[in-house]
Amino acid sequence: MVVADIDRAGLLTGTDEAARITTEVLLPLALNPGVRLLADLPRTEADRLAKDVPAGQLRILDLDQDPWRDPDALLRQAELAVPDPTVARQLAAVADSPLVVRLAGWSVQAHPAGPLPLPRSAGDALDLHAERCGNDELTLRRLLAPLALAGPGEPLPFDLWGPVASAVAGKDLGPALAAGRDLLLPFFDLASTAAGTPGARIVHPAVADEIRERLGRTAREVHRRIATALLATVPGGHPRRWAAAAPYVREQLAGHALHGGLLDQLLTDPGFLLHAEQHRLRAAVDRLAADPTADLPPLGRTWLRLAPLFTRQELDVELRAALLDHAACQDGLPSLDTTGLDVPWHTLWARPLTGVDAVTAAVRPDGSHLLVAHHPGREPELTAYDARTGEADHTDPGQLARPDGEQRAAGALALSIGSDYVRLWQRDADGAVTGPIAAFLSAAPLAGADLTPDGLLLIADAHGVSVLRPAVLSAEVAAHPVGP
Repeated sequence: MVVADIDRAGLLTGTDEAARITTEVLLPLALNPGVRLLADLPRTEADRLAKDVPAGQLRILDLDQDPWRDPDALLRQAELAVPDPTVARQLAAVADSPLVVRLAGWSVQAHPAGPLPLPRSAGDALDLHAERCGNDELTLRRLLAPLALAGPGEPLPFDLWGPVASAVAGKDLGPALAAGRDLLLPFFDLASTAAGTPGARIVHPAVADEIRERLGRTAREVHRRIATALLATVPGGHPRRWAAAAPYVREQLAGHALHGGLLDQLLTDPGFLLHAEQHRLRAAVDRLAADPTADLPPLGRTWLRLAPLFTRQELDVELRAALLDHAACQDGLPSLDTTGLDVPWHTLWARPLTGVDAVTAAVRPDGSHLLVAHHPGREPELTAYDARTGEADHTDPGQLARPDGEQRAAGALALSIGSDYVRLWQRDADGAVTGPIAAFLSAAPLAGADLTPDGLLLIADAHGVSVLRPAVLSAEVAAHPVGP
C-alpha cells in the first residue's frame, strides 16, 4: 500500500492532521503483517512511527540525509542553477536539499547582481535573498505570510495580497509589494483564480513551514489580522453580501478565523455559515467544538448538526439556507433572513415531539387542515396541530378525515418519500407529474411526511414535527383550487 503527501493532509494549516494519519492510519497498517507500506511523510512523522514499529520492520529513506543523499546530483543541479562553478560546488556542499539549491538558483535569476547566495536551508534562502535585494528579511516574510498561512485551494488573488500583507505587518506594504518583483519571485508561483484573475501560491510547502515556524507565538495574532482584513473586503449593507464576497474569502476565512480566535463571532452570521466553503468550515467548527474552553453560539451548534449533510450532499446555497432556517426553527432560534435567496420552501413552524413514527394530514369539520402525529406507547397516541399556525388542536379524532385519493390527485403538488429525504413534484392541469421541483433532506432518518390538500408539507423526524410551505405553492394553488 502506498500513501503519499501526508504533509499536505487536512483542509486547515497549523493542525495535527499529519500526526493523526500517522497514529490512526499508518501505524495500524505498519503493524499488520499482511501489509507492506510505503509512505511519503514528514521526517517528524517518520520518527513517530519508528518509536512504535519493532526494529527491523521499518526503514526510513531520507533523500536529504546520508546514506541516501546524492551529492553528485546536487552538484549537477547547482551547476545548472548558478553560473560560477566554484560557487556551485560550495552551494552543493552546504545546501541541505534540492529545494534549497533551486531557491538559490531562482534568487540568482531574480537578482543577478550581488554576491551569489550559499543558503543551507529554506530559511537561509529567504534571508539571503532579501539581503541581496536590499530589503530586510522581515518585510519578505510578512509579504509571504498570507501565502504561507493559507490552506490548500484557491490561490490568493493579487488584489487581496497587498491589503492582507499590510494587515500582517501593521503598516502599508502596498509599495513594497508593487516594487517587490525581484524580492518575491523565487518564493511564489503564479496561478489563476476561479474567476480567471491572476493569483499566487507559495512555491513549496517547506517554505511555508519555515515562515510559519518563525512566527512562533505571534501566529495567532497574524491569523487574526488576516481574518480581519479578509472580512473587511466583504461588502456590507445588503442581504447577499456574502454571495458577493471573493471566493478566496469564502474559502479561507474559516481557517484564519479559527486560528485567530474569531470563529465563534462569525458563527452568529447566517450569511457566513451559508456561503463559506462547507468542508473547510466543518473542519474549523469541529476543531473549535473540540476545545473545552470554547462556547459555540446557538446558531453555530445548529449548523454543526447539519454539517455532515451539507458536506456529504454538496447542496446549493438556497437549499442550505432553507434547511438551516428549518433547523433553527426546530432549535427555538429566530428565523433566518433569506432575503435575496430563491429558497425552495419556508418553515412555517416546528414543535418538539419525541417518539413520532408517522405523520399525516387531516381535515377538520370546518375544512381546515391539521398535522396529526402518531407516537405509540403514549397517551394519547395522536397529537394534532393546526397545519398553518402550529397551535395544538383537540378536535375529537372521530370528527377528522384523511384526504382521499381524489383530493390528493387534485392538488398542485405530489410527494415521494425516502428514508431521509422528501421530493416534491409539480402536477399540471391534466394531472401529469413533472419535476422534482424541490427537496427536503434530513441529517437523520425521517419518521414520516405528508401533504395537506392545499400543498403544505408535513415532516416528522427525531426532533419533532414541522410544516413547510413550498415556494411554488401560492401560484400553483391558485391554478389548482382544492376544496376540503
